[in-house]
Amino acid sequence: MTQPPPNLFVDFVLEEDGLYLHFANASCGEAYEVSVSFSQPLLGFNRSRDLSKLRLFQHLTYMAPHKAFMIYIDDVSLFLKTLKETTIRITIEYQDAEKKAFKKEITHNLAIYQDLPIILKP
Repeated sequence: MTQPPPNLFVDFVLEEDGLYLHFANASCGEAYEVSVSFSQPLLGFNRSRDLSKLRLFQHLTYMAPHKAFMIYIDDVSLFLKTLKETTIRITIEYQDAEKKAFKKEITHNLAIYQDLPIILKP
């Protein structure tokens, strides 16, 4: 029986005033030789670190089914100021167990976060 192909994605998540990068395999299929590239740097931690250069994105040998990473970027307003443009293109390349290659391109418009009301929990 053939496994379903892996379904990898990268998304941005806003929680209170913090922006996170959510990288996950949303399928039952295993992914191999995973790499993720970004159209511009992701400067986080008060501009002190380029998160797009994390080893996690350079070459991940294996990504289990339903595996997910939630990576804190920065306060959303600080992060948006670091961007050259509010549109970020993300390319994910990977293989399935049979070594079939996949390439997925995702475009995020982070301008949607500029005018959202932020409610901080007490």
